[in-house]
Amino acid sequence: MADIPDHNYSGYVWYSDAEKPIIIETKEPFHLDMLTELPFIIEGHLFCESEQISIQIKNIDGQYHFAEIDINGLLDQAKNYVGHDLNTDYKMVEAWEEYPDPLCTGMMTLRPAWRAFAGFTNIHTENI
Repeated sequence: MADIPDHNYSGYVWYSDAEKPIIIETKEPFHLDMLTELPFIIEGHLFCESEQISIQIKNIDGQYHFAEIDINGLLDQAKNYVGHDLNTDYKMVEAWEEYPDPLCTGMMTLRPAWRAFAGFTNIHTENI
């Protein structure tokens, strides 16, 4: 639980008993008491603008898993996405890796390596 650095974040968390995610745009530290057993966070994405780090939260078989991705210097590569369940748009930084594809006679092809949440592009405050 102490894997999430104490920074100010924006982002969202989606609880197992909710129809839509909860938007976090207060830019406050993430409160560890949000990591409950029931209802649990199915997924969450947090972004700290000052440190330029992205935090991913996933619950797999009752265990929380966290990933911290440093996207410092990569924000100019962020792509905009429409967040249908978020009622706002958001940005993601994506990385791809080359690998020899056996289905293409060993030619080098690209596959996704990771994606990192990089904040919202527009917040509709009536949905918070």
